[in-house]
Amino acid sequence: MTKIIRQSFGHTKDGKRVDQFILTNEVGASVSVLNYGATIQSVLVPDRDGKLEDVVLGCDSMQDYEKQNCYFGAVIGRYANRMGGSRFSLNGKRYLLEANEGRNSLHGGFCGFDKKIWDAAVDGERIICRLISPDGDGGFPGEMQVTVVYCFDDDNRLTIDYTAVCDADTICNLTNHSYFNLGGKGDILSHMLEMNASRYTQINNELLPTGILSPVNETPFDFLQPKAIGAQIQDRNTQIQIAGGYDHNFVLDSGQNFACAAKVYCPASGRTMTVETDMPGVQFYSGNFIKNISGKKHEIYQKHSGFCLETQMFPDSTAHPEFPSTVIRKDEKFHSCTVYQFGVCRDK
Repeated sequence: MTKIIRQSFGHTKDGKRVDQFILTNEVGASVSVLNYGATIQSVLVPDRDGKLEDVVLGCDSMQDYEKQNCYFGAVIGRYANRMGGSRFSLNGKRYLLEANEGRNSLHGGFCGFDKKIWDAAVDGERIICRLISPDGDGGFPGEMQVTVVYCFDDDNRLTIDYTAVCDADTICNLTNHSYFNLGGKGDILSHMLEMNASRYTQINNELLPTGILSPVNETPFDFLQPKAIGAQIQDRNTQIQIAGGYDHNFVLDSGQNFACAAKVYCPASGRTMTVETDMPGVQFYSGNFIKNISGKKHEIYQKHSGFCLETQMFPDSTAHPEFPSTVIRKDEKFHSCTVYQFGVCRDK
């Protein structure tokens, strides 16, 4: 049975209180969630010797969370990933979004879901986070009501359940932006990654999808069999060079059926992580742009200190009708679920 405690995590720079919810299971592992950004602040799970260690990047204070721009552990919305030209068209009308990455919109704009105080509460063994995004928020149409539910069970399964409904036709793409390091420190280049994705969305120089779904075979993007993240991260492949590593949406072979998307293994600690989702894509990001970020326990995060596996719809999907649609109609419910299960492999 999971026990939950609620305590203060400090205040934002404009004086708003932020609370921390700590979910601890029967085996002593725990997950910490903030109502600021509905953020996963920590995940403490055992290694092969039973030692608990934090395996997500983040901050120890609100001041540091507000300074960083890496979206550590936050829920991303209204639209995760990039929107080309910070605009989209729906029902014959063009909507202009906030251009917070050059001419493009990233992760919902300047004040996306990651920077908002959510209404969070304990419900039995769950944390329920709710947010009302008003009509015009970041340029998006309609008032959207969003609910994100966190559960952490005795099998070290962290379940994230997303629901959204809007009073007007709109677009929606929600994810969680946790950075993982199953070793607890150092870089993640020796982590072994396996992904059930035979294709990925090719990107241009602005990291936007070109519309081409490229096969992974015989490229650095082939993780159909376990491979070290760092094995080909400096390859001369054009796509790798554009992103400075991996920052690509992988097209899951399972489509929008709930299935295993990825598996990760850290040889040094023995920790494993399995990702299951009903989303059609996973943005694999190898932490290419992390530089001199103040992290937890006075650690300074650098390039490749963590990796992200962001379950999602595809980036800039409104510009590519062939991609799975991110449109939700008035009063239509958007729902998705992602599970991160942590375990150990005792073989060294």
